[in-house]
Amino acid sequence: VNKITAFILLEANSFSMIESDFLKDISDNLPSKKKLIKILEKISLAVQKEIKNILTCSSCNCITFDEWKDMKNRKYLGLNVRLLIDGSYRDFLLDFLRLNEEINDAQVLSRKIKTSLLNYGINIFDILTCTTDNCPLMVRTAELLDLWRIPCVLYLINLIFQEFINSIKDKITPIFDIIKYVTNSEHYETFIEQKIKDGSKIRKILLT
Repeated sequence: VNKITAFILLEANSFSMIESDFLKDISDNLPSKKKLIKILEKISLAVQKEIKNILTCSSCNCITFDEWKDMKNRKYLGLNVRLLIDGSYRDFLLDFLRLNEEINDAQVLSRKIKTSLLNYGINIFDILTCTTDNCPLMVRTAELLDLWRIPCVLYLINLIFQEFINSIKDKITPIFDIIKYVTNSEHYETFIEQKIKDGSKIRKILLT
């Protein structure tokens, strides 16, 4: 029962499996979806309380926020905080805010960020800097929060790499054509299978 419950919690894509007739036939001791949600809510509140207590000891607070989408294409705003306590940096995910307004502009994002911070006992004036990507929405949100914005280094590197790829696109296109051909080749698959049987360690060429 414990292993089945762990599977549902950690491996399944949703809680729908837990109330299936198949699992009910295996055991009557499995918790219901409603009970699991209540347990997770209690755990969430306990973790939030712990983070809130830690934040009261911080001497430096910086936030990072970015927009995400789930499998159903619904928008969320991830909010992280980095703080300095006794000379050591610590990072926490504070919130994953659902963006369900008709227009999720910078006004909406800045308001949600301020509200989330207040839930942890943090005023926006307690924040020194924020880190975001360079899209106009995030830049404007940082302006409304009146925070010094530090561009995300990884985002900048990605833009540089993207520009580099675009500049050599014509030269590397034949390479991708070859990879595509080899990936779909029956002879190549047979060759790989034979090499593996012979004990050779060889990686397949995959086009993603």
